[in-house]
Amino acid sequence: VVEPSENNLLVQEEMLEEVISNRNAVPKSLAHMSAVQFLNARNRARGLQTPLSNFEKISSVCEGTSPEERSLQMMKAALLIIEAALPLGAVDTSSRGAWRPDVAECWRSLVEKAQDAANLMGTFVLLEHAINKQWLTTEAEEVLTSMPLHWKAVSEASASSVAMRISLLDGGIKYKRIERG
Repeated sequence: VVEPSENNLLVQEEMLEEVISNRNAVPKSLAHMSAVQFLNARNRARGLQTPLSNFEKISSVCEGTSPEERSLQMMKAALLIIEAALPLGAVDTSSRGAWRPDVAECWRSLVEKAQDAANLMGTFVLLEHAINKQWLTTEAEEVLTSMPLHWKAVSEASASSVAMRISLLDGGIKYKRIERG
């Protein structure tokens, strides 16, 4: 019998966090994202029928891969994590909605196939445009509206500009807000 101690409880807590992280296959470098804690929450826009992507696999790269390619893969996983955690109402998932299931599935495929920062920025602006502004904090909405227009963001995309927008969007989404249709 193991007696409860502060150290044992700490180890158990760390092990539980690791099990939860591995269940979602979220890379450790993305575990800090706000969206991660909502991946298994109820009332997500993706619905119960859509399984979570294997974020760890998406972010993995072969040995000898360039730092830019590693960043691109990690940003793909981050963007897919955000989309998977979107709450009901944040995007229009109705049969005629901008984020109906077939569109969302196609979008996920485009994210996974993105070859460079411009491709990934293109998928980012599609998601950003589909999100109802009521699901963004005032600060995030103000900053996003002051960013370059979508066409300019795509044409001048860099790894850092995509990463900045992903970080801003993740921190600016109201993941706890739910609206049932």
